[in-house]
Amino acid sequence: MTDGSATLGRFAVALAGTLLALVVGEGVLSLSTGRSLRELVTGARVVDDPLREWRATDDDDRIAAAALIPGLYKVHEDPLVGYTMRAEASLSIGDGEILTDRLGMRVRPAASQAESDLSPHSEAETEPLRVLVLGDSVAFGHGVDDDETLAHQLELLLNGALPEGSRPVICRTVAAPGWNHRNAVHFLLDHFDEYDPDIVLYLPISNDLTNTYGVYETGHRWDGLDLGSADPWMESSIDERMASGLATARMLKASGRPYLGFRDRLGPLAVNADLSPESSRRYDENVRSIALLHEQLTRRGARLMLLQWGQEAYFWHLFRRLPLSGLDLPVLPLFSHMPPEFTLGADPHSNPETLGVVARWCAEALAAEGWLTGLEALPAQGVPDAYVQAHAGAKGPSDWERESEAARLGARGHLQTALNTDTGQGLFQVYGGLNAGGSARRRLLLLLAPGDGSLRLSLAPLAGRDDLQPQTVRVSVNGIPQGSVELTSAGSAEAQFSWSSGAPSEDPIEVLLEAEREVLIDVDGRSTMACYRLLVATTSTE
Repeated sequence: MTDGSATLGRFAVALAGTLLALVVGEGVLSLSTGRSLRELVTGARVVDDPLREWRATDDDDRIAAAALIPGLYKVHEDPLVGYTMRAEASLSIGDGEILTDRLGMRVRPAASQAESDLSPHSEAETEPLRVLVLGDSVAFGHGVDDDETLAHQLELLLNGALPEGSRPVICRTVAAPGWNHRNAVHFLLDHFDEYDPDIVLYLPISNDLTNTYGVYETGHRWDGLDLGSADPWMESSIDERMASGLATARMLKASGRPYLGFRDRLGPLAVNADLSPESSRRYDENVRSIALLHEQLTRRGARLMLLQWGQEAYFWHLFRRLPLSGLDLPVLPLFSHMPPEFTLGADPHSNPETLGVVARWCAEALAAEGWLTGLEALPAQGVPDAYVQAHAGAKGPSDWERESEAARLGARGHLQTALNTDTGQGLFQVYGGLNAGGSARRRLLLLLAPGDGSLRLSLAPLAGRDDLQPQTVRVSVNGIPQGSVELTSAGSAEAQFSWSSGAPSEDPIEVLLEAEREVLIDVDGRSTMACYRLLVATTSTE
């Protein structure tokens, strides 16, 4: 072969390799991005690319597609955030009208804005003071309009009260209904460069301890798997506990059985009671989220204030952990009680007047901390007497510890020795994994009073699902395997386990039931996963 032929041969091989790489690259690029090499080279978009119909890879495409669905929510890229409101949308919750931005947050409704909602600090001589109201539906302003939220009313109040020449104040709502502490904190951390806050007012709420919601393809929330949870397969939702309680109450009423004292028989909410490792772990996670937020804000020279919405056990259990974690944060107590007239009526969320009062209390607290230079007095109009009477007094670490111990003592006194899905006894003592009607999911965790040191279980197979049988349900008490219950198509099965040696402990026990398989069933018109039916779990012979 001549040198020319050899060179030509090498060129042909190289060309073939290049073409093959381009073909492979085109395939990978198309599958991963929905765009072709021709588009990237020419800049032209292929409008009839079939992949774009289902991949919708660009944010603009996702926002446009989401506008066609009926639900309020969209999935967020960070699994620790879970979801936001639909982006760039006009939405309604109750009588509240909501406009959202590209991040799925409420648009700041100021009449004239010199900058974009999401721009960094301007280069103007007087930079605005940026305040964020962070949290869940309470911070969001569930059921109220954009111009009635806590953030908007606080912005108007501060800009009207600060002396001429002061830094203008911009207040934004960074919240979504149903968010827990991980969702709220990680959303802000993900988008910290856009918000760049000077002050964050964070409203922790008792449902912060439950799992992150999932979002259906319709844009509605569901009790999905929480990848940020220590036990992702165990769904923990206060909504599910409430649904179980209501379903049982309706069943008792329909059958003519008495349900006087039904609420007390439900027991305390296990996830909030701080009586056992699972609850304590969730409180500790809650505090770590606050610590992470505080660390990031401090690094940027920003400040954090916690708002204590009520006087319930959740706050005492949470706040007593703050000094133990080295956190010395200002805490603004708000309400000692919440009369119906402070709410939206049938909806327990606050009405616009109440949010306006909270805005004033926040402004006073910010001024007292010295975080608002020049603010010496607020407008003359005062707070209505009803709110003055309902304004909670300040407490400190020793008070938090005392209140926490009292709350734990009260919860322990209401703790039931049995969970009975027929009568509703102990239903609130389920951390997660139990559907309304008593069907159980793959992992079911519940809390029981210690009783006599033994555990008795009664389980039944799902009706009409012989394909699940035989089935083994493993049983653990306080993390220690005890054995299993064997289910067959023959009917219900019972088993008894003893875990104590000597005198029974006075501490509550956590009971974990684990199954291998679950299938879709219908519960009140909704599809959900289930493995078997839990009839009774008890530590008492009564």
